[in-house]
Amino acid sequence: VVNTLDRSAIAVDAAWDVEGLYKLAAELEVTIRGCVYTHYHFDHCGGDVHPMFTGGQKVFLSGAKEVEDAGGTIWAGQGDAEQIQKQCSLKEVVAMRDGDVIPCGDLVLHILRTPGHTPGSICVFAAPRGLSPRSTIGSTGLKEARTKAEAGLLITGDTLFVGSCGRTDLPGSDPREMMSSLARLSTMDPAVVVCPGHNYATEPFTTIGAERAQNDMVIMGLSHFPSPPPVPPCAMCGEGGQICGPKKFRKGRKARIVNLASEAGQALNGQDCVVESYMDGKDRYAVRLFGQSGIKVLKPDNLEKPKMDGPSSEAAS
Repeated sequence: VVNTLDRSAIAVDAAWDVEGLYKLAAELEVTIRGCVYTHYHFDHCGGDVHPMFTGGQKVFLSGAKEVEDAGGTIWAGQGDAEQIQKQCSLKEVVAMRDGDVIPCGDLVLHILRTPGHTPGSICVFAAPRGLSPRSTIGSTGLKEARTKAEAGLLITGDTLFVGSCGRTDLPGSDPREMMSSLARLSTMDPAVVVCPGHNYATEPFTTIGAERAQNDMVIMGLSHFPSPPPVPPCAMCGEGGQICGPKKFRKGRKARIVNLASEAGQALNGQDCVVESYMDGKDRYAVRLFGQSGIKVLKPDNLEKPKMDGPSSEAAS
């Protein structure tokens, strides 16, 4: 996932050709800040491969270890982070909870907890209008096809596939949790573009609407969980991004904290946060801080649009 404003990038499930990934980033003239791992299986994060897959031989895939050695941060779902750290011999893995956020230049990546395939499986959502205007970032020999994601982009790992879902007959899997996770994802905007972790269909990607209508596993999930747990408000922002409150912030994108007078508040002044929602009755914004779980409630006067380093002053509008 590349932000063109400051040429920063976050990888997702870099497990196999990490060296090639960094070469591609160099060709595109972007810097990989780290990698989010959707779950702990070796084909997504690397590390020690279970002997059942290797005929009894000991095999280690560098995967996440190679990203860490290159100076990148490693993020994973709270339920899988410890396993990934051990399996991949990592110094640190940042455990992400539902609704937590990761900065990527002007772009914000939102973490959705979707257990089922593994206990800590997650999906990664990029909210609409969280992208800077496209600018030149270098070129490669790859053929490029563009698809607009006006309602946002959802990277689903092994939770939701085109027409199917991840396996639930593996150690640590839970069919009931998978049904709940699929039902939960189906409540997102129908136009959200879904990029799965495996391509088992003729099409490489899909939409939430298409899977809700045609995917038997999603339909089954909704039959078991007709009122699934809600996704974080920033993942329900709709096509084009939802504007909220008197400051006209868009849900799911950055704001900057200012003018807090208390001693604790002064330590937050100047920090970027992510707009979660606006509370009409209280005239307050609910925001999330990077690197912390939970919600903070702030007055409109305590938030402003951040100034981003890059070629366009419109990037944060």
